[in-house]
Amino acid sequence: MAKAPLCCFFSATAIVFLFFVGIIFQAQPFYVRGLDADNVESCQKAVWGAFFTYVASFSISLFIMKTQDPNIVEEEEQLDSGYNASYAEAVSRSRSQPLPAGGDVQMLPTNVKVRMLA
Repeated sequence: MAKAPLCCFFSATAIVFLFFVGIIFQAQPFYVRGLDADNVESCQKAVWGAFFTYVASFSISLFIMKTQDPNIVEEEEQLDSGYNASYAEAVSRSRSQPLPAGGDVQMLPTNVKVRMLA
């Protein structure tokens, strides 16, 4: 499962959004409800700080995507598929073997039909 492309996508989305918010805060802050003249400058700093944080996150994700060995991704996928296969095998094995004697596990019937009340 590739995490860097997903992080790259969300970072790019945040960059675009914060860029437009930063432009609005700088050019026409009077359009933003609840933004007083006292806190305009602190809000601008916060928006641009978040913008550059997402730029850094985007850059790091791109770097990881470019330098990551493709064999590592294949190994992770094989491990995931191996886990899923072993889980499916364990489930099928548990269904075919009887429960141990003296166990207090109650089995629910599998042929119960449920009728929806409308």
